[in-house]
Amino acid sequence: MVSLIRKIYIFTLSSRRFSSYLFSEESRNREFGESIVRNEKINFIAEGVGTSAAVYRISKAKDIHLPICSEIYKIVHKGKNPRDSIDYLFSI
Repeated sequence: MVSLIRKIYIFTLSSRRFSSYLFSEESRNREFGESIVRNEKINFIAEGVGTSAAVYRISKAKDIHLPICSEIYKIVHKGKNPRDSIDYLFSI
């Protein structure tokens, strides 16, 4: 029983950290996303930017259809309008 309570406590603490990291106004990832939506020039890197390019390249090379990953790549690396990506994703 003590072990289960400890696991729940640790999960709660990590969830709070993740939540405050994700929603914090100081978060670079949040700032990155908001900059994209506002169509502002971005002069820093956020987590996942490189990964989005790698996933896109692999999906194309392996002929795997990953529409969300593809749209993220197009927004981040090609400057696609996020609204157009959302419209596309809801249409498929």
